[in-house]
Parts: sequence; structure tokens; C-alpha cells
Amino acid sequence: MKKEARDILLPLFFHMHDQDQSVAQASWEALLCTAKLLKHKHLRYLLKTAQLPRIGECLLMGHGSRADQFLKQSLSYLRSPQEPLQEAAVRFIGLAGQHLRDGHEEKLNDAIEGE
Repeated sequence: MKKEARDILLPLFFHMHDQDQSVAQASWEALLCTAKLLKHKHLRYLLKTAQLPRIGECLLMGHGSRADQFLKQSLSYLRSPQEPLQEAAVRFIGLAGQHLRDGHEEKLNDAIEGE
């Protein structure tokens, strides 16, 4: 169950930027519950104190080895019809690019060009 919970962290984060306030609120609540399940105290703190800009960095710090997967997940949000979701994806891709290990920058370029 924890693997599935880790897999939804980023989509929930992106949907916190949804234009529909009820979707954004539900995503925030689900992300908070997921953080509790995963015992991710720093993420819970950021959510409870509404530090939205720092959450993306927190996700990468807690799961830096998954930067490649997070990058792939975020690319689909670049095509979202909602500008706030696109902007969140662009910011997150920039953060993820900073966390990629040596030699993986090429993956970032290939992924972006493939979109």
C-alpha cells in the first residue's frame, strides 16, 4: 500500500493547484492523509502551514532517488488545459532537473523533447 501511496504524491501535489477549489481542497486533504500514512512529518508540516511552494522541494528531498519517475509523471501536466497545473509542472520539472544524478540530465532533455 505504501508503494501506491508514494506513486500518488506528485499527482496530488499538482491537483492542489487545480482551478476547481473543491478539487484543490480534496487533493490537499488526500496528500495530508498520504503523508500521515508514509510518516512524512516534514511534508505534513508544510501542508498544515500552507507552504505550497516548498512542497515540491520536500517531495524531491524525501524521494530524490525517484526524480526520474517524478519527472515522467510531471510531463503530462504540461499538456493540461489549466494554466496553474502547467505552471506547477514547469516549476517542478526545474526542481527535478536539479536533483537528477550525474549523467541523468540527458534523460531530462530527452523527456522534454519527447513531449
